[in-house]
Amino acid sequence: MKYLFVTQHKKTWPIDLMCRVLGVTRQGYYHYRRNTEARLADPEHQEMLGWVKDIAIASKYSYGYLVAQAKGRFNPLILADLSDAATQA
Repeated sequence: MKYLFVTQHKKTWPIDLMCRVLGVTRQGYYHYRRNTEARLADPEHQEMLGWVKDIAIASKYSYGYLVAQAKGRFNPLILADLSDAATQA
């Protein structure tokens, strides 16, 4: 969530300053950014993300993370994308 904030406000404040105030490292932020960009470029990840979003909508958002994880149908990397989407909605 902190990295998302830095990404959303990087044109407003210096990245270094935001990282220090939020208590995260610049290295961690750039690692997050690199991984996020890699996931966005991965068609398999995008397909899986669409599948999870469809399930969430069909179940009226009652099919939670723990249930999906227990059934082995959840990729933990998608959690960040869903969280980002919910924050921006």
